[in-house]
Amino acid sequence: MNEVVLPNDLTQLTTEIKTYQSIGGQAIFEIGRRLKWVKDHDLAHGEFGKWLESIQMNHRTANRFMKITTELANWAPGSNLGWKPLYLIATMPPDEREKPQQLDSGEVKKPDEMTVRELQEVNRKLKEKEESLKAKDRQINQQAEMIDRLNEREPKVVEKTVTVEKTPDDYESVKQKAQQADSIKEQLEKAQKQADYFKKESESAKQLIKIQDDEAEQKRLERLKRKADINIYTLSYNIKNFLNENMLLDDDLNHLSEMSNEAKENISSRLNELQKFIDLIRQTTAGRKIIEGSFK
Repeated sequence: MNEVVLPNDLTQLTTEIKTYQSIGGQAIFEIGRRLKWVKDHDLAHGEFGKWLESIQMNHRTANRFMKITTELANWAPGSNLGWKPLYLIATMPPDEREKPQQLDSGEVKKPDEMTVRELQEVNRKLKEKEESLKAKDRQINQQAEMIDRLNEREPKVVEKTVTVEKTPDDYESVKQKAQQADSIKEQLEKAQKQADYFKKESESAKQLIKIQDDEAEQKRLERLKRKADINIYTLSYNIKNFLNENMLLDDDLNHLSEMSNEAKENISSRLNELQKFIDLIRQTTAGRKIIEGSFK
C-alpha cells in the first residue's frame, strides 16, 4: 500500500482531524495517520502534547490511534469497528488477528466479530500463552546448559602413596586388585549420580512442562534415560569381566591364607569398603534386574 502524502499545513491537518472525529469509527485510520504525520514531521515544533490538547485529545488516545494505523493499515475488516476494538486487535500478534478464537462461553468468533470484553479476554489468553512458552523455553535452555556442564566435567583422580617398611611378596598383586576395586567403585558412584540426576530431571520436567503437542522435552529425557541405561549396563559388564579375570582357584585360596598380615589387612579393608558400597547400590536399586542387556 503506497503512502498518501499529506500536506505540511498544521491548520489544515487540524481541521481534517476534527472533521474525521465528527464522522466516527470509520475515520479512525485517517485520524491516526494524520496524528503520526504531525509527530513524525515535527509540525508542532516540539510541542506535540500541547497541540493534542488544542484538539481535545490526550497522549494515550493519540498513541492508540497511531498504533491502529500502523498495525492495521491493510486490515480490511476494521472499517466498521470503533477505536477500542480496533486497538485491542492491533495489540494481538499479526497471525491471530483473523483466526477464530474460542471464548470462555464456548463460542468461536473471529476478532472483528467480538465485543470489547471478548477481545480483552482473548488478549489476556494470548499473553498468558506467550508467557508460558517463554517460561518453557527458559527451562529447556537451563536444562541444556546443565547437561553441557555435566558432560564437560572431568572425573577427579585421587592419587595416594603408601609407604611401608618392607614390601611383601604379594604387594603388587594386592595393589592391582585394590586399584581395580577402586575403579569399579568410581564407576558405581558415577552411575548412581547419573541415575539420581535423571530422576530429578524427570520429576522437574513433569511439573513444569505440560504442553501436550511439544515432544522435544520428552525426547531429551528419553535420550538421558538411554544414556544412563547404557552406562549402567557397561558398568555391569565391567564388573562381570572383573570377576572373571580375578576368579580364585583352590591354589589361589591357599596362597591367600599364606599372605602377610599386612597384605591381608590391606585387601580386607578394600573389600569392606567395596562391600559397603555394593550394599548401598543394592538398597538404592532394589527391584531393578538386568534382563538380556536392559534394566527393569
